[in-house]
Amino acid sequence: MTNTVGIAKVLTLFSVALLIAPGQTRAEETPPLPMDFYEEVPRGEAPSIEEYVYSEPGSPVSDLTTDSFNLWDSCPAAPESSGTWLRRGWWAAEIDTFVFVRKWDIANQTIATDGSIFNPNTLRSIGFGRTMPTAASGRLNLSRFLFRDGENRDHRFEFNVMGGGESVASCHLDSNNANAIQVPFTIDGAASISFDGASSMDASYSSQLNSFELNYTVTSRMERDRMELQPDGQWVRRANSGVTYHGLAGMRYIDLSENIFWTANDIISVPGNADPLTGETGQYNVKTNNDMFGFQAGGGVAYESHRWSVTLFARGGFAFNDAKSNSNLTYTDPVTGDARTDIGFANSDRTGSMPFFIQGGLLGRYHLRPNVSIRAGYEYMYVTAVGLAPHQLNFTPNDGKVVTSGNPFMHGLTLGGEFYW
Repeated sequence: MTNTVGIAKVLTLFSVALLIAPGQTRAEETPPLPMDFYEEVPRGEAPSIEEYVYSEPGSPVSDLTTDSFNLWDSCPAAPESSGTWLRRGWWAAEIDTFVFVRKWDIANQTIATDGSIFNPNTLRSIGFGRTMPTAASGRLNLSRFLFRDGENRDHRFEFNVMGGGESVASCHLDSNNANAIQVPFTIDGAASISFDGASSMDASYSSQLNSFELNYTVTSRMERDRMELQPDGQWVRRANSGVTYHGLAGMRYIDLSENIFWTANDIISVPGNADPLTGETGQYNVKTNNDMFGFQAGGGVAYESHRWSVTLFARGGFAFNDAKSNSNLTYTDPVTGDARTDIGFANSDRTGSMPFFIQGGLLGRYHLRPNVSIRAGYEYMYVTAVGLAPHQLNFTPNDGKVVTSGNPFMHGLTLGGEFYW
């Protein structure tokens, strides 16, 4: 019995030894856990800046030589093009030339006809066409970047000035028979004296529009860039083309100034006239000025890619208009060469109105570099309830009001560029 118990104890100790020994061996063979679980995976030698630039001809937005946009630290692939490159800068300038034609009325205005010809098919007249010759204006838009919000929209403050162009039309008429030119009744009315009976006439009409704007703008940007795998196994980063929007609100001042200078030579009045003219030269000068100040709002939609974009836009509003007109009619004595003081007049009139204005168009851009683009498009501008010089022609002194029935319309082509820095 004693031997049996002893044998059992020996077997038990031997079994425990067999169980413990392998555990100690495994503990000694298992390596310790690393202190850093996020060891950097070896990626070889870092490429140079030149290797980052995609080399396919015509594909890159620009030939970058420096990491001025601080993109390399966050780019796992060569940035062939990127939406984050576009419209980057604290300041921006847009410079355009606006070549336009101007339509100032729905019909041509005749100011005189040759009364020596009675055949309607050969009637000769002088006046101004409803569409004036082509003119050109310049425009500068200067904007300051404020901040970018959480929805990836740029907030800017902009100042826009447009003007410098002048539309000019002129006309001349010689009567077949002396002293046969007649002024329409719609202009001289019941006036006892006008330019009726002149032998020749000259007239010129000029119009100039200037505009100043101060706006707050919000412009959305393209979505995050997309990654594309090339056939050679390289990844490139490209702009994610899509639709963007912009809106604006601000103040606008518009100045519309016009001038008509009308001369008539060798005027012989109708016999029996209370104030006979015996060969006088008449000069009629009309100047109008419209000072419009108001508020505007607008917006647009654009399709943008890494190299080009197309934008459809419009802005408009209402303004308070201070319309002024100055008319001066004089006659020069054919003998003394002095102005006659017994006939003629000088009027200064003023009237208020509330015009509506709208401006819009279609604009295309091509990005030469991320911060330099060329642009071209079509643009129009329409203004209502303004005083135009041809509408003030009247040989009868009026009631002190300016006729504000003018609705000029301008449209044409724009060409320019935009720059960011």
